Formats: sequence, C-alpha cells, structure tokens
Amino acid sequence: MEIWHHTLGIAERLFRHTWHLVMFLLVMTCLDAPSHASGRRDDAQISIADNRPGYRSRRNYADMAAAVNAATEHTTIHVNEGVHVIDNPVVLARPGVRIQGQGRERTIVRPRNAGKPMFEFKADNVGVENLSMDAELENGRARANFAVHIKEGYSHSKVLNTQISNTGASAIIGFEISDSKVVGNIILNSGDDGIQKRGHRLTISNNIIVDYFDEAIDVLGSDVVVTNNYVKSGRIGIVVGRATNPVVACNTAEDHFHGGIFVASNGRGTVSHNTVKDSVESAYALNSLEVIDSNRAKGNHRVGFEIRNVREGDIVRNAVVGAR
Repeated sequence: MEIWHHTLGIAERLFRHTWHLVMFLLVMTCLDAPSHASGRRDDAQISIADNRPGYRSRRNYADMAAAVNAATEHTTIHVNEGVHVIDNPVVLARPGVRIQGQGRERTIVRPRNAGKPMFEFKADNVGVENLSMDAELENGRARANFAVHIKEGYSHSKVLNTQISNTGASAIIGFEISDSKVVGNIILNSGDDGIQKRGHRLTISNNIIVDYFDEAIDVLGSDVVVTNNYVKSGRIGIVVGRATNPVVACNTAEDHFHGGIFVASNGRGTVSHNTVKDSVESAYALNSLEVIDSNRAKGNHRVGFEIRNVREGDIVRNAVVGAR
C-alpha cells in the first residue's frame, strides 16, 4: 500500500508539472502568433531577395524607400501584409527589380504626397504585383496623380494582380514604351483613364476596370493585344488607335455614355468575340480592320456598328440587339 501511495504521489506531481509546461507553451504560442483581427500587422517588414540562380540572400528593411535604394539588379522586394505609407514616388531605377506583396487584400500601399505618382518605372524589366494601391492620402483631401508611371523608352514592365483605386489621373500611364504587360488587375475610380499607354507590343489582359472619367483602356501603337477585360462606367470603354495589327478580343464593355469599343488600324487587325452593353452612342467604331467576327451589341445604343475602310477581310457573325 505504501508503494502504491508513493507511486501515485509521483504520478500526480508529474502530471502537475506536465500540465504547467503545456499551459506555458500555449501561452507563449498565443503571444507569438500575429493578430489578424484588424487585418493589419504592426510588425510589417520589407525584405529583398536575390533572384539570380545560386543566390539565397535575404535582407530586411524598415520601409520601402530603404529597400528600393538598397536593391541591386534582378532582385525582388517582398512587402509583408499591412498598410505601408510611402514617400512617393518610389522609383525603380535598376533593371529587374520587382515589388511583390502578399495579395491585394493583405498588402496595402498609400501615398504621403499628393499630385505625384506612387511608383515610377525608370528601368527595363521592372514591375509590381500582388498588392493594393490606394492613391488617396490618409486625410482624404488629396490624391496621387498616377499609381504607376512608366517613363519613356523602357521595356518589359509589368503590373500584375494588383488593385489600384482613387487616382487623380490615369491609374497606369506610359508613353514610348515596349513589351509591357498589364494583366489580372482591378482598377477602380480613376480621375482620367484606367490604363493609358503608347508604344509597341503592349498586352492588356484579364483586367477589371470600373468608374473612370474618360476611357478604361486607351492605347496607341503596334502589336497591341487587348483581351478578356471587363470595363464599366465611363465615357468610352476601349480605344485602340493608329494601331498596327491590333487584337481586341473577348472583352466586355458596359454603361458608357459615348461609346463601347473603338479600334482604328492600318489595314490589318482583329476585333472578335466582344460584347458591348448600353453605350448610348456607338457600340463599335471600327476602321481599316481585317477581321470583325462574332461581336455583340446589346441594349441602349444609337448605332450598333460603324465600320469603315475595310477593303479585304471578313465581317461575319456580328449582331445588334436594341440599337435605336
């Protein structure tokens, strides 16, 4: 019996010590875990990772300006979740530098300075992706003019999977640029155009653009590809002008008070499988194209299709429902 009571006493003490250890570890785990109740992390950090094969270095920085200044060519600046207020413009001036957030809903960037771009691209092969840019200042009284300004003469820029809202002028702008891609973005409430670009080999695909003063997409140049975009609520939906061999396909344009899709080419190019709803004036104004195929105009339009200067090519399977 004494052996049994002694053994039981040892078991009870062991249980109490084990329970205290478990509770201590649980408390420490809760203290170490980040809180997501507010959707914002107070320990938000910015780090740089080298993209070159064989390099695995990673350095942390307190703010985006310090990280950009320290970035060498071909590095990625990782921006953790949280709200990051920047002294804009943030200038990407070294080739191959990318800024990558943790998602549109998790990494939010806001400007400190009104009337200036949030980001300027001044090098080849630079870009931003997977974050949100709110161009309105924290006091709500002013805005940055552009979210992304691509400077003249640079190539291979990218804006991917990003949300842009409340710009004073165009959300994304760039003249005399080449091989540029704007893909998978959400653009809301632009003071001028959603996307305004001039150049060569420009791709604008899979974007949602809503509420803009002028056009959702306004591009001029050669080998322009505008596909699978949804645009709504502005003056004109999509304008592609003075274009060499444009492809405008599978887009939807809704609720415009001047027109839906306007494309002017030099005798080649394709406009196909687009839908325009409620453009008030002309749903489509198409000039000097080679293929106009399977486009639809529905709802409130003065004219369904204005087609000019097609000398050779195919105009097939297009339909108008409800034009005046």
